[in-house]
Amino acid sequence: MERDSAAVGTVRRLRTQAPQQHHYHQRRRHLEKDDEGWHGKKLGAGGFRLLPEARASLALLLYLLGLRVLVHVSFLRLLQRPQDSREFDAFRARAYLENITAIGPRIAGSPENEILTVNYLIQQIKAIESESSNVHKISIDIQRPTGTFSIDFLGGFTSYYDNITNVVVKLEPRSGAEHAVLSNCHFDSVPNAPGASDDAVSCSVMLEILHTLSKSPEPLQHAIIFLFNGAEENVLQASHGFITQHDWTQSVRAFINLEAAGVGGKELVFQTDIRGSLKIYLEVR
Repeated sequence: MERDSAAVGTVRRLRTQAPQQHHYHQRRRHLEKDDEGWHGKKLGAGGFRLLPEARASLALLLYLLGLRVLVHVSFLRLLQRPQDSREFDAFRARAYLENITAIGPRIAGSPENEILTVNYLIQQIKAIESESSNVHKISIDIQRPTGTFSIDFLGGFTSYYDNITNVVVKLEPRSGAEHAVLSNCHFDSVPNAPGASDDAVSCSVMLEILHTLSKSPEPLQHAIIFLFNGAEENVLQASHGFITQHDWTQSVRAFINLEAAGVGGKELVFQTDIRGSLKIYLEVR
């Protein structure tokens, strides 16, 4: 009787475990299917189907790679040598920039600013003059003004400067011109900075514009004054020295200041007070 009871108990336990084992195998097959779907299902002869997230990541990677190639190609096209020597040459402008920034920080009053940079600018301007068309006249003036002016902010104080440096260049028709457009940049920098964007790049652009315009066989209708000022970072001292003491200011009828804020972005007109000049800018940009 006891044996029969034990046998019955065994059968009951086996019957009880059978559904559990069946459920276990079904669950295992279901997990294996999920695992196969997670890693990719086979398509045809050994292909795999990517998850939506993987496809999106791949598309983003290809987009970024294409964008990088496009930027690189655009940069190379920008730096291509122009066929006409009278066109703006970005290679030459970049060389100007690299040579100026190679001098190092150019603090107003330092030998790097007052001697090395000034000598480099004069050297390049004289080289441009030697290659210019005979319909143009290029005049160079090294101004070293001394003066004072009041500043109202920061509680108010008087700014004094002594023997700072401006390199001033006038491009005009051989017969002269009554009126002029003034273009300004500054070659000094803040301490411990190469001053590439602020503002050596503008000086480089102005040198190349001078080079390009001086090659033109057509004379200008009006003069262009290029002011390379050497003391802007210490609150516009060189600009004040030029505008209050230089004789060429009497002919200036319009003024363009090339300046930088930050290290990137597109060029834009930050401020203007003459509607006519803004209209011209919109037409030629």
